[in-house]
Amino acid sequence: MELDSLSYDYTGNQLDVVNDLVEATDISNDFEDNDSFLSQGEYGYDNNGNMFWDENKSIDNISYNHLNLPEIIDIIGKGRISYLYDVAGNKLRMEVFDESNNLLKKLSYIGSFVYDMQNELDYIISDEGRILPDGNNFKYEYNLKDHLGNTRLVFEENNSVPVILQNAAYYPFGMEIEGLSSNNTDPENRFMYNGKELQDDLDLNWHDYGARFYDAQLGRFHTQDAYAEKYVFMSPYQYAANNPINLIDVNGDSIWFSTQYNDKNELVGITMNVTGKIIDMSGNGVDMNHALGEIKNMVESSYKGSTSDGVSFKTNFNFSVAKTLDDVKDNDHLIVLSEFNYYVEDDFPGVTNEMGGMVSFVDADYFTGPYDKYFGEEGERTSAHEVGHWFALHHQTDPNNLMTQGKARNRGNKINGEQLKTIHDNRGLLNSGGAVNKSTGLPNEGAAKPYMTLRQIWKRQKKRSIPIIPKGY
Repeated sequence: MELDSLSYDYTGNQLDVVNDLVEATDISNDFEDNDSFLSQGEYGYDNNGNMFWDENKSIDNISYNHLNLPEIIDIIGKGRISYLYDVAGNKLRMEVFDESNNLLKKLSYIGSFVYDMQNELDYIISDEGRILPDGNNFKYEYNLKDHLGNTRLVFEENNSVPVILQNAAYYPFGMEIEGLSSNNTDPENRFMYNGKELQDDLDLNWHDYGARFYDAQLGRFHTQDAYAEKYVFMSPYQYAANNPINLIDVNGDSIWFSTQYNDKNELVGITMNVTGKIIDMSGNGVDMNHALGEIKNMVESSYKGSTSDGVSFKTNFNFSVAKTLDDVKDNDHLIVLSEFNYYVEDDFPGVTNEMGGMVSFVDADYFTGPYDKYFGEEGERTSAHEVGHWFALHHQTDPNNLMTQGKARNRGNKINGEQLKTIHDNRGLLNSGGAVNKSTGLPNEGAAKPYMTLRQIWKRQKKRSIPIIPKGY
């Protein structure tokens, strides 16, 4: 049976009309084309770029909070859905009402704990599945996931025998394939595709990704990516760079991983994707495009190979040049080319603010003039070394290793298999450093604050008064 044959019309990068060339089916999650053909289109957007009405889903209005998260969704002929969040955008409550304002459903969220309409514990969410109250005890449901973190099977143990409660097959953009999927969980488990909660009440059929809600029927978000300026080559409404087979939505993180599995469900490949900015604060006239190209080549050639357990590993390094600090966003990973004054006994050409951090400083002199000619790869090697601290790697003593301190002329550029495995094992820490524009920067010797801000450094660079780097960096 043919399901959907959709054509999309846009106004700018905003979806305006969707037409389905296939007749409507009775499949529950099929896209329904209302054939509205309104002069103003089928979708409307507010001044923040949030979709606030959808003619095809009969959504009359969506009101958003200050974080561009939906608070009230009014659906003609069905009712409304109401959401409550804390100040950081964490969902605290979801309520569903019919057209007569009767409360049909309520779920309350306190971290991993979910409570029902009677304010009794419904279940506890974990990375491995769910924990459900069972009288005075608890019972456990376990998830089997694919390479993208999609739950494919949910099972429980019954006298040491696994009993399948739920199974799911997905179209590439996340819609479940009816006939190949079933669900016998009670209460219903809705954390399936990407492990995100499906909002299927009143036939909304959106997935809650935390920062935004995703529409798997259309393969797009209906609010803009908060970090869209980092990905100017993509629509701010796209999902997974339009490559859902290999990628998932990264929730704005600057370092993320895609993985590949064989037909035995064994991990065989890891791709690390790194995005961010590079900026010259030295005033030395560095050819930034050339410097960026050299750093990219060094990072991608060094952080590749096989992990210690035989998994193929490669890196995509996608940085762009920032002309001023206004081009640098709080969530950006950042390489700063700067001028250094050193302790004579240390002579360090680079520094990173913290393990798992987001900012690295590299001596700009190694990218210009006689330094560049004499020291060769020092600038790009130092940059790739400091980037390693973003990946939670520590210093080494092996002279062939990139994470060993020293000049490029007598140090290697290799990352070994154990280090590659460490990077992937510590993937949850890799975006945990301080925000770029707030309190990160070069160590400030003797000052009340341990770090100078980037804007303070910018002012000192112009005066050629640079803070000294203490030992240990």
